[in-house]
Amino acid sequence: MRILIENFGPIARAEFDLTKDINVVFGKNNIGKSYAMTAVYLVVKQLLGMLSESADVYSIVHQVHLGGFGESRQPQVLDRFIDQVQSIFRQEPQTADVVITTAFEDLLKECFSLVFDEQLSDSFNNSFASINQLAANSSRQKLVIKISTRFTTLYLGAQDNKLVLERAVCNKPVVGQWNKMHRSHRFSDEQITLYFDAKPHETIPTIDIPAANHEASDVLFHVLHFFQDELVSVAEYVYFLPASRSGLYQALSAFGGIVAELSKSRRFTTRNISLPSISEPVADYFLHLSNATDRPSRPELYQLGQQMEQELLGGEVSVDLQTKKLLFTEAKTATTLDLAFTSSMISEIAPIAAYLKYVLPELRANLLFEPEPGEEVTEDDPRIWHTPTTLIFIEEPEAHLHPGIQVKLMEFFARLTKCNVRVMMTTHSNYLFNKLSNMVLKGELTEQQVGSHLMRATPTGSVMDSDAMQAIAGEGIPDENFVDVAEQLYNERLQAYDDQAAAPPDQPVAP
Repeated sequence: MRILIENFGPIARAEFDLTKDINVVFGKNNIGKSYAMTAVYLVVKQLLGMLSESADVYSIVHQVHLGGFGESRQPQVLDRFIDQVQSIFRQEPQTADVVITTAFEDLLKECFSLVFDEQLSDSFNNSFASINQLAANSSRQKLVIKISTRFTTLYLGAQDNKLVLERAVCNKPVVGQWNKMHRSHRFSDEQITLYFDAKPHETIPTIDIPAANHEASDVLFHVLHFFQDELVSVAEYVYFLPASRSGLYQALSAFGGIVAELSKSRRFTTRNISLPSISEPVADYFLHLSNATDRPSRPELYQLGQQMEQELLGGEVSVDLQTKKLLFTEAKTATTLDLAFTSSMISEIAPIAAYLKYVLPELRANLLFEPEPGEEVTEDDPRIWHTPTTLIFIEEPEAHLHPGIQVKLMEFFARLTKCNVRVMMTTHSNYLFNKLSNMVLKGELTEQQVGSHLMRATPTGSVMDSDAMQAIAGEGIPDENFVDVAEQLYNERLQAYDDQAAAPPDQPVAP
């Protein structure tokens, strides 16, 4: 699955391959890295909210089949598709394969329009200034969010301060055939084939509408199911850890108390109080930490969290079940403090450790596993458990960290990939970059696992350079982001040495 963003606020173009285990976005400040990552997070979150289970896919196809529920029911949706197919058949009655791609894409759009409801628009409007302002870019080109999978490509655009599905494209030709052998639809590498029954005793073949409705609905279900399979292979769960985690935690941990006190003192308040808006990723971050329990997540993730505590923090992160706050206990002194009163390094890394230990999903029962007749299966049999795919977005994980800690943190991110956890991050750290490059160079991570992206400024907005800083097997990642500054500082030092050598012995070098 790939997501492309075009003409989105400060961004002219940015594309992400979500099948990568580690995606890292480099670039200067105020260039749109967080914009791009937030947009991807919100889109993936919305898709998971609507298509996380097979029942969700069935419900959407069922609505299209019936035309909706209650007063909104419009049974002409499928009828319109059948009429289009019938018209095409009449124009080319002798053709074995009749191309019906356009008609099927109209039906596909109706189907996916139910996925992208107003919730996605609300998420974007809550997280950015507004969709209208995002679409008002300097290039005056249309805002586009493109979602590409094996079978389908979806195009979202801006309309009346909303994100709407403008087009659904089927990536394979769709053809129709008269059904002479009572076959069902067929998916091949070349095309999708739908078979239509003719009404009996008709001189001119006419489509049997009930059978055609069933055939079309069945194909829709499979196309959506393929889309869902790609989605959950990328992520079944998605999380966002924003920048300035320490400051945000301190502010938001007191937020609930402030609101409670204002509510109690409402009759003494003479002025309207406007509470600051919180973007959805930040709100999700705080809610996940607030709802954390002391029940461990998956064993391997809990162990990684403990190793992070031991090697990076020198203590233990725990959850106060009464106050729902994070606590940190220093190993040397056994002193326990609220996370808000710890050092910036601890308060930046502790939420990551807490996510690994208490927030990320546990193993789930593998409903597809069926034991052999008479076979005894115990709870510790790994075959009965499913490891959910997880995608974590992290902004600037290097904040407030010593370079040595930054390097170790990248090692932990690499270890996460072995636990079916993907990481997407933005960073300004050359230490994180060099460590990632070294791991690719040494073969600890393959170039297929790593997406390394450089965002550059152009006159029409920021562009993610698809050729720069790509991971190369045996060569690491070429540095096209930090090297200019390093060379500038090196040349400045050489010039300072030259100036000192040229100055008279008793005369100080001019600043």
